[in-house]
Amino acid sequence: MDSWLEPPPRQERGGCFGKGCLILVGLLLLLVLGLIGGAYYGVRNYYLAPAAVPLPTPPENIAVPPANAEEVKERIDNFKETARQAQPVRAGLSAGDINALIDRNSRSRGTTVVTIEGDTARVQMSVPLSRFDVPWQRFLGLANRYLNAQFSVHSPAGGEVQNLSVTDLVVNNHTFPGDALEFRVGGKSPRNSLLKYAGKYSITGLQIIDGKVVLEANQSR
Repeated sequence: MDSWLEPPPRQERGGCFGKGCLILVGLLLLLVLGLIGGAYYGVRNYYLAPAAVPLPTPPENIAVPPANAEEVKERIDNFKETARQAQPVRAGLSAGDINALIDRNSRSRGTTVVTIEGDTARVQMSVPLSRFDVPWQRFLGLANRYLNAQFSVHSPAGGEVQNLSVTDLVVNNHTFPGDALEFRVGGKSPRNSLLKYAGKYSITGLQIIDGKVVLEANQSR
């Protein structure tokens, strides 16, 4: 009786292609980890500082009593309410008014100072990262870092909000050229958020004149 000999089962081999895929995946993983590590190091040591910087006390603040913040807030609330009703409204804020509003809020108090000269507002800030809702701050070693920055806000041509510009941006002693409102992250720029906020309250005009930021809503230009 003839007997059949079965060949041994065929062994599957990964081959060079399979090994190449594993090597490629490993290299990509190392690249991603390197990018994440580099981004973390850059943010922590390049854009953030280990200590706060002293902020100046503008002359406008000397004559502004703390109680004035309530009056300024009421003025802003009236502006918003009138704008919501589609009625024309105008409001002017001095540097002292803006600083009073900043100091009124416990989260922003002592972090930012605004001065106004001519048609330009100057903003200086030193904000502890602990005041932001950043997840895993302590785990990432960011809880004791500060965002130290300054920039200039220029009155837009013709008072048109879309023409507002922010220049001279310096973050942790690193200068950024151009208009900061045009910086794009994920396809969006700060100007998009500015115009969205302006549209919410029908703000049609913004000017920096006579030492004040003047806002207009529902007014033809």
